[in-house]
Amino acid sequence: MGEMDMHSRNQYLKALVGKYLKASKKGKGELLDEYCRNTGHSRKHVIGRYRSWHSQSPGPAEWCVRSSGIWGSRFQGLASS
Repeated sequence: MGEMDMHSRNQYLKALVGKYLKASKKGKGELLDEYCRNTGHSRKHVIGRYRSWHSQSPGPAEWCVRSSGIWGSRFQGLASS
């Protein structure tokens, strides 16, 4: 398959996420292989992208903005202490 632009790769990954969640371990590996073959991305990159979309951890803006001294929502109580 030829080069895909970023928007197309993101749409493709979103389309595979539902299948990935329902797949067995072997099926997940096959889906990763398919995505990597079609987009040229490495498996580690794809796994990282998937985890970043579906993790419960906060994003960078929610942690702390050090340059301005403003704490994120998780640390509101600690900032005043």
